[in-house]
Order: sequence, then C-alpha cells, then structure tokens
Amino acid sequence: MNSDIESQQLFKPIIIRYDGLDADNHQIDLAEFGRSAQGLSKILSTVANFSITQNYDSKRRKLDCRIKIEEPKANCFTISAFIDVVATNPLYTLVVGTVGSGIFLLVFQYIWAKLTGKDQEMKHLHEALILSIEQLGRKEDAIKMLEIIDNMAMGLLPAAKDAVHPIGNTCETLKFGTKLGEYHTELNIEDKKTINGPVFEVTDEQTHKVLISELDMLNFTCKVSPIEDLNSRYSARITDPQVELVNNKYAAAMAAKSIVKIRAKKKLVEGVIKEFVISDINYGDHE
Repeated sequence: MNSDIESQQLFKPIIIRYDGLDADNHQIDLAEFGRSAQGLSKILSTVANFSITQNYDSKRRKLDCRIKIEEPKANCFTISAFIDVVATNPLYTLVVGTVGSGIFLLVFQYIWAKLTGKDQEMKHLHEALILSIEQLGRKEDAIKMLEIIDNMAMGLLPAAKDAVHPIGNTCETLKFGTKLGEYHTELNIEDKKTINGPVFEVTDEQTHKVLISELDMLNFTCKVSPIEDLNSRYSARITDPQVELVNNKYAAAMAAKSIVKIRAKKKLVEGVIKEFVISDINYGDHE
C-alpha cells in the first residue's frame, strides 16, 4: 500500500475475543494466533471490499485494505481490528457512511452462519441483507448480490479454517462484536468441526424437473423429487422471492402434485446431493 495515499477507517472496529484454556490467563499460543490472524485478515478485508464495491473477486482485490490491531486487553485475550481503506474514490466514504457499514457487519455475520450451518440465523440475516441492499437503491439486484455473498462465503472457507484453528488448542471459543463485552457471533469446538467438515461443492444453475412436497412457508424450504428418481426426496432451499406470495406457484404445484421445472443449483458433498437451492419455478406459465 502506498503510504503517501491517505487511508480512512470507514468501518467500526471489530472486537475479537479468544476465551478459555490459555486465553483465560490472558495468553495465547503465538503460532495459533498467527494462523488465526491471517484467516481473519483475509475475511475482514474481503468483506470490506464487497461492502464498498458490491463486487467479489476471489483472485485479486479491487480495493486497498489493511487490517490493523490494537494491543491485547486484559479480558481473556481480546484485540480490536481496524480496517484502513485507501479511499481514492470519494464515493467510498459516502457509501460506507450510509448503509455500507451495516452491510459489512451483516455479511460478516452471514459468512460465519453459513459456514457453521446455522440456518435460522442465516434466514434472519438474509432478510436484513435484502433490506440493506434495497437501501442502496439496488432492490432489483438483491437476489444476485445474495448469490455473490454465498459464493464469497465458500471462497473464504480456507480462511475461516485458519481463523478458528486455535479453538480446542489454545482457547475454547472465538467471539466477534463491535463493543467490548457485547458479541454478535460466538464460535466453539462444534462450529470448528462443521467448518472443517466434508468439503461441499455447488453446481452451476440448471433446469430440473421435480415433484415438490412439504413446503415450509416460514423457512422457505421444501422437499423435491427429481423426475428421474421420484422415490428419493431431497431438501431444498428457495431463494426466489415469489415464494412469499399468497397462493404462490410452489404451493400450487405441491397441491396439484405436478411435475414442474425449477432453476436450481445443487449442493454436493463427495458427489452426493445434499440440497437444492431454487431460484425460479415454471408452473402455470406459457411454455
């Protein structure tokens, strides 16, 4: 980063706290902390970049960010992370000053919820993100941006594995917040196991013919049976906003027990289908 270019702290500091084991004595293994810090630096800078540009590029950064920390505080083992941004574009300050900072915090929480499989938390954050994206004046891009966030979360999986590595080795939990003593995210050994679990892959979006059953209008999930394997049922998550409508096409197709066309990606674990992620349905439309 060019030191002659002025940088700004456009986001609230993130409080990072390690609890338990060595951390109870205000100490932490240096090698473990170094690995965790590298992972957290990658996650924080990537989320900051997205919050300002609404873009994600896994191969290069489009915004100069530097993550700095303050000396540990005598609160188990607690540090504050500050995000310095080279604000060469005056619009950066404007965007972050309005809703970009809020999007940063929501995306940061969403990534951890997704990687630890906390579906209910993801649902609430999903709704909050849609509102924040609408406040940016990009309502029509909400679904696309949420897909980008999902892809970004998976791209940050290696960094997340590094970030939680100290858990079980030199601390018991890792917490994040914006105020000392108040934490919005807490990760423990079970969360670490989930993050380090079987690696899954996501297929490209394709058209599938399925039978829909067990539609859950609260969580926007259902079961689907592909036409080539009607004896099997798979979990599905619906991101299509029309599922929220009264008498929507998903409910109508289920009631009619009709084979329908959906647009969906498949989540695979070791080649086995674990979930469909549905973005659209063709039922009652003109072919």
